[in-house]
Formats: sequence, structure tokens, C-alpha cells
Amino acid sequence: MKKNLIFMLLFFTFSYSYSQVMGEPTVRYRGKTSKDGGSAFERGNKNKSKETGADRADNRRRDRTSNKKPIKKVIKQKSPEKIKSDEAQIIVSRLKKNRIQILEDFKKVEIKRILNKESIKDLEEIKSELISLKWWRTTKRSHRLAKVASKMESLSDLVFNILEVPPGTKITATGIDITREVMEEIIKSEKIDSKEISKLISKMLFEDKIKSGSQVIQLSLAFKEFAKDLRNRQKLKGEQKKLKKEIEKQINNIDKEIENYENKINNYESLSQRKKEMISLLDNLIKKREVDIIKD
Repeated sequence: MKKNLIFMLLFFTFSYSYSQVMGEPTVRYRGKTSKDGGSAFERGNKNKSKETGADRADNRRRDRTSNKKPIKKVIKQKSPEKIKSDEAQIIVSRLKKNRIQILEDFKKVEIKRILNKESIKDLEEIKSELISLKWWRTTKRSHRLAKVASKMESLSDLVFNILEVPPGTKITATGIDITREVMEEIIKSEKIDSKEISKLISKMLFEDKIKSGSQVIQLSLAFKEFAKDLRNRQKLKGEQKKLKKEIEKQINNIDKEIENYENKINNYESLSQRKKEMISLLDNLIKKREVDIIKD
């Protein structure tokens, strides 16, 4: 019996030592030994101990993400009143810019009512030659008619340059009321084209010039026709003094009408009146639209 006990003790001792040497520790698992490195609990703890801090952070992040519910974006619908208010705000802003532009355009146009000083200077030079007896005598007789006619045509064109209207412009119905009506319709539509408005304002000035300078324009056109008639003549036949006197008379009439034109255009209130009308119309539209704007 003793021998058996000693043999078993030696056997277990030898088995334990062998397992230690070979790297296969025996672990008790539910009363039995195991060569897989321990029980399931022990193996789980051993694996957890191998996790790095980054691994654990990733695991926690995945857990939070997997538990999150998708967030639905709630788009707040605008009320009809808010939509109307936003539209009114855009229109009011645009109308205010148009108002500034229209005032600037009128200012530029009003400056153009002043006579062209450079053209006046040129006209005076030609006029002094045509009424000068010395100039007539020093001009060759064979070229005299052609030179006189050329000077007269130049003077006629300079009258239009002084007024700053296209040479040869003829007097027609001015259409002032039509221009104003067109501009009013454009403004009322609230779709104002700045370029179109600028053209209309320039047209208003042109109409004022035609109305104020109708007499001088007619005289200038008649003077040019007189020059054409002279070109068709072959000789003066002793009518030089009479011709010079008639030319001088017509030039004096043109001078008087240029002076009258300057007085009329500077005192003519139609352009200023139409500016007031346009601005008043714009201001009323702005006030009407501002009522629809909801203040925050």
C-alpha cells in the first residue's frame, strides 16, 4: 500500500514538472485540468487585458453609434405672410436703388441743358467772316459762292451742336406725354430697367430742347437750304452786296433765337416737373410695399 502511494506521488510530481518544462500549464477547469490556458472566464479576462486604449475607445464609439436613432431634419415651412414679407423686402430694396439711379440720371441730363461753349466759339468765328466786307473782298470771285455756301452750312451745323441735338433735326410732335406715360408704366410694373429709364430721361431732355429751340432750329435749317441754293448759282451778277446783307440778317435772327432758347431751356420746368412726378410715384410704391414687410 505504501509502495502504491509513493508511486502515485512520484507520478504526479513527474507530470507537473514535465508540464512546466514543456510550457503547458495544467489548469483546473470544473475539477479537471485544461491545456488551453485556463477557464473561459480566465481566458476572457486575459483577452481584455490585451486590448489597447484605442481599441476600447473604438468599442465604446461603436456601442454609442449603434444605439443612436437617425435624426430627422425638420424644415420649418414659411407662412404665406412671411413669404409675402420677403418678396416685399426684395422689391423695396430694388425700388430704393432705382430711386437713387433715377435722381442721378436726371442730374446728368439737367447739366446738358447748358449751351455748348466750344461750338459757340466756332460759330462766332464763322459769323465774323460772313459779315466781314474784308473777307468777301479777299476771297477770289471764282471761289466766292462755294466758300460762302460752305461757311453757311458749317454755321447751320454748329447751331445744332450748340443745342447738342443731331444736325438736321426736324421739328415734329414732341410726344412728351407719351414718354411720361411709358415711364410711369415701367415704374408701376416694379420691373425697372435702369438703361431703359436713362434712355427715357434723355428723350425727355431732347423733347425739351426741341420745344425750347423750335425757332432757332427752323432758322438754321432754312439757312442751310439757302446755302444749297447758292451752290447752284454760277455767278452773283452784281448781287454781292444784297446777298451779304441777307446773310447777315439771317445770322442776326439765329443769334437772337439762340439767346431765346437759352432763356427758355433754363426756365423750362417740364423736366423738373417730370422728375418730381417719377420720384413721387416711386415713393408711393415703396410705402405701399413696406406695409407688407414683417418687422422682426
